[in-house]
Amino acid sequence: MLERDLQDYLFNNPEILFPDQVIDRKRREVFIDGRRIDLLFEVCGVHYIIELKRDTIRREDIGQVFEYYGLMRQSNETDRKSTRLNSSHANIS
Repeated sequence: MLERDLQDYLFNNPEILFPDQVIDRKRREVFIDGRRIDLLFEVCGVHYIIELKRDTIRREDIGQVFEYYGLMRQSNETDRKSTRLNSSHANIS
């Protein structure tokens, strides 16, 4: 399975990540300040950043998600909605 396949699957089946919740909005490959968020979901008014990685998550990967979080907060200073951090990985052959 390729990372793209996993991204497609999660985008098309968000209930896997958010069972029994209302998905308000879903976006893929969201560009913010020159960087790309793999998936961005808004569930019950909360933003979830999903960053997919091919292998085991490293410290730098967590930092990448925090960077996205900070960029989103800066770009949404007037928007007081919460943003949650989430990092996912898959062992892709």
